[in-house]
Amino acid sequence: MSLGNFEYYFIPVLASLKKNGMMHRRANMDDVARAENLTAEEVARKSPKGTGIFRSRVHWSQAFLAQAGAVRRPQRGYLEITERGIKLLEDSPGLNGGSKRAILVSLVSAIFSRFAALLS
Repeated sequence: MSLGNFEYYFIPVLASLKKNGMMHRRANMDDVARAENLTAEEVARKSPKGTGIFRSRVHWSQAFLAQAGAVRRPQRGYLEITERGIKLLEDSPGLNGGSKRAILVSLVSAIFSRFAALLS
């Protein structure tokens, strides 16, 4: 299996947090890797700059979800799913027929509305 882009990991990150509750971000990455049936080689794959591709993409997914209010960071290094995250997960493709694009649009609009509120 090839590694997905960071948007690909939105749903697996949320599903892991819903299943496990609050967890450390690295434990969430490990759980996502197991859920996606990734091999040790796929998880360890490095970019030309030497950074871990899988861990980087899941990290950006976690950060984007936090900015959108789908997960919260109750303490340093830990993540927890929010009500918004649960709703996005329920609307995700394959569960209730929601579209991946609709989820991405919802996340982006949530981020823009938070930034707009900060500016006003």
